Amino acid sequence: MSDELWEDFQQFKVFNVPRIEGQLSIYGRFASAGGGTTAVLSGEIELDFSARITELKASAFSDTLRAGDVIGFTLETGEDGNAYVSFSEIHVDYPLSQVSEGLFQGSFTIPNGIREPKAVSIGNFTDAVGNVAQPDTADRTFYVTGPPLTPEIVGTLEIPGMLGFDVWHHSGYCFVSDTNVVQSINVTAPELPRLARKIETGDWNGKIYGDRNRLFVPNKTGMSILIIDPPQSAYKVGSLPITGRPRCVVIDDSYAYIGCLNNGLKIFDVGNHDNPEYFGGIRIEGYGERIIKNKDIVYLVGGRSGTILSVEDVDSPYTLSFFEYDGEAEEIAYFDGHLIIGTDWDGVWVFDVNDPENPVLVKHHENIVSVKSLQVVEPFLLVGGMNGNIRIVNVTDLEEMAEISRIEGVGEVTGMDYANGYLYAVERDVFHVITMFGE
Repeated sequence: MSDELWEDFQQFKVFNVPRIEGQLSIYGRFASAGGGTTAVLSGEIELDFSARITELKASAFSDTLRAGDVIGFTLETGEDGNAYVSFSEIHVDYPLSQVSEGLFQGSFTIPNGIREPKAVSIGNFTDAVGNVAQPDTADRTFYVTGPPLTPEIVGTLEIPGMLGFDVWHHSGYCFVSDTNVVQSINVTAPELPRLARKIETGDWNGKIYGDRNRLFVPNKTGMSILIIDPPQSAYKVGSLPITGRPRCVVIDDSYAYIGCLNNGLKIFDVGNHDNPEYFGGIRIEGYGERIIKNKDIVYLVGGRSGTILSVEDVDSPYTLSFFEYDGEAEEIAYFDGHLIIGTDWDGVWVFDVNDPENPVLVKHHENIVSVKSLQVVEPFLLVGGMNGNIRIVNVTDLEEMAEISRIEGVGEVTGMDYANGYLYAVERDVFHVITMFGE
């Protein structure tokens, strides 16, 4: 170091280093104002300017795959980071798990809607410091012969005067949330849906939710509980008075998590529907108009904001985070650690909620407007709204959400449910049965 110049001490020092990957040594000495000097000190730093994929393997029991078959992936990089595989022309993006340093693995089940003579697997990798590797394509390709995506309306039922806020399918019947009743529709013959009965509930019913034998219907003054098994004999078994204008509900185990327009979240034990027990609640900063639960986390949105809450202890729920977006929320969906919020006139907002204490905006899709309802049918997201169609987009790529197809011939679809290959959609005065996949 005898040829280096002394300079005034600074807490931080910037070096221009050669763009060569590997270990670099830094040396230095320090001098006091009185002339004393230290010995030569040194440190090592690792230079990393790139990432690479060394190998990608795709494996399955056969080169011909059908819906329900499993395909596995192994991706090697030599370093830590995040890896995922994009499969088929739909680009089903699937995250891989790191099993050791530089080794990632994963598998997924082939969904309906993919039919390709030569489906390829493309690996992607970003290392721990943000370097992005060149995508790599696996040598093995697959003939995927699953049912193709061929949506078609096969049955329609007109119910004059029905507003139709939501729909829930159970054992060959659909239950539609209406102004002050639940419409029971027999769909055992999908081409000929017919009205079975009307079940009186409260005023201004909201988003409904069911379990194995019950349907929960929030309304202006509380929540009605219906017995829906057997579905042809569905009836109202009781009402639960709740303040704050309940608008939405989700059931998990024996608990009902109820979102209220005016005072946040309320939790009831409904294991015994004849005697529901209030367990806990919490006021939130925004409104509770739409709700989703994943494990011990509840997501509530309403107006232009959302609240994420922990319900690990049902006696004492608490707020983890609060976030905002533009537009009025009409519906929400959850997919792979992400919250999807559809708004009236300001598009679809996607938030990464893998860390519920720090939700991160992934993308604002301004082109997907006038949303009234959302339904995940993996690998697709169905978007109903005011454009006279249901848009089908790729939900596995949340940054692009490319449109795959459309279902024409519908109006303002305000509620959807999917079961056994059929999509059930409701709009004002009309109920639709739609097949999603061909043979």
